[in-house]
Amino acid sequence: MGRGRAGEASFGREALLHLDALYRFARRLTGAEADAEDLVQETFTRALGAADRFEPGTDLRAWLFRILRNLNLDRHRRERRHPAVAATPLEDLPAGEGAALPGDAELEALRGVVARDLERALSALPEEWRALVLLRLEGL
Repeated sequence: MGRGRAGEASFGREALLHLDALYRFARRLTGAEADAEDLVQETFTRALGAADRFEPGTDLRAWLFRILRNLNLDRHRRERRHPAVAATPLEDLPAGEGAALPGDAELEALRGVVARDLERALSALPEEWRALVLLRLEGL
């Protein structure tokens, strides 16, 4: 059953509320901004295409995260079958995305160390475990 234009617009607006959380999750899974953006875009494409299958009253955020996770797993399966270009290792990414207080270099340095340690620990986990940890951090 179709939702109609008003229903689709409402669904799209509600889905966009989760854009930042989806991007953070995708960024941690992929380790690269461009890959994360592509993954989130594909997630929204799939979600909007399947909006008529979404059960109103259920958790839209969890549904979107599941779509994103499944798309990422599909991407990894394709890369294993056809390895072309290796992804950027998480330890090669810039440290910390949080903003430091002005003039607080020590705090920023500590954040960088912690962020690198966390990235290393996450990248050492198998893909499925990493996804579980990141979903838990997002409150799912």
